[in-house]
Amino acid sequence: MNKVKRSGDHAFKPVKTIPDGKNIKHNGSYVFGVGEASNHNHVIMVKNKQDLIITEAPDGGVYFNLLSDGELSHVIGDSVRTADHKTIPIKKGFYVHIVEREQDIFLGVVRKVID
Repeated sequence: MNKVKRSGDHAFKPVKTIPDGKNIKHNGSYVFGVGEASNHNHVIMVKNKQDLIITEAPDGGVYFNLLSDGELSHVIGDSVRTADHKTIPIKKGFYVHIVEREQDIFLGVVRKVID
């Protein structure tokens, strides 16, 4: 099975199946995360747009079905210029998108990591 792929504070974890849900439209590239502090976008890309199927599950989870290999990129704004993370190849398969969280043991809270 494919390994977990990380792009900054985002991860793509391989899964065996994808639940039914609503398909998300895209043009072969899809911004799956926005850097709140840096204006850098986390993007998944495939060469042929039909090779990427994105599903939002009823519980809000976002799943990716890559029918061909793709790339995870961290780009500056809406450009295609790579920001501070290298482009990461991602193999075809099923993945769930996970946003990294951190726990503040002093405040007793769990929060989303700010990129």
